[in-house]
Amino acid sequence: MRPPRSEAGGSSAITRHSSHVWTTAVPDATKWEIWDNGTILNPRASLVLSATSGSARTTLTMQQNLYASSQAWVVSNNTQLTVIPIMNNVGDMCLEAPDYSPRIIYRGCQSGERRQSFAVYPDGTIRPDRRRDDCLTALAGPGILGLVTAVCNGGAQQRWSFNRDYTISTLDTGLAIDARNNTIFLYPREARESQMWQAWFF
Repeated sequence: MRPPRSEAGGSSAITRHSSHVWTTAVPDATKWEIWDNGTILNPRASLVLSATSGSARTTLTMQQNLYASSQAWVVSNNTQLTVIPIMNNVGDMCLEAPDYSPRIIYRGCQSGERRQSFAVYPDGTIRPDRRRDDCLTALAGPGILGLVTAVCNGGAQQRWSFNRDYTISTLDTGLAIDARNNTIFLYPREARESQMWQAWFF
């Protein structure tokens, strides 16, 4: 019997390989909770569905919930990626992933500027449209709460939530993307104007 595997393309699907797997399971072990944030929890085990990598045909496992991007799922038959600019509510300013630096900057919005376009993946990652192997990454350290691009690794620091109060925050820390004094940084989520973003989902 083969375990369930994920499918290619940044989204994930569970495939039944053998009815024997399902008919011999403990009844409570086959019940799942699908949360609004994309987490799929098995209440009996108190573990969540996880992918061991972002590659096609990756074996799925059950792990402790770390709010990692490798633990985010979308129940949908739509596999199209959304590519958007992300504009701050204060002025006509957009997030930008420059070619010369991993640090995300804040510049005037320019129509058609691909450095200001980001692909939003079903795993909760936000990736520069020009470099889709990189993910927006929460950089946290002593005295540092920044936003950079780094190679996607399935970690919690790369899983983002677009919230109803127009903030964009990490699920594990709740820190939100903030823009003040022409600087992008992370700050506790307060839904202040500098943390409100317009993400144009077409």
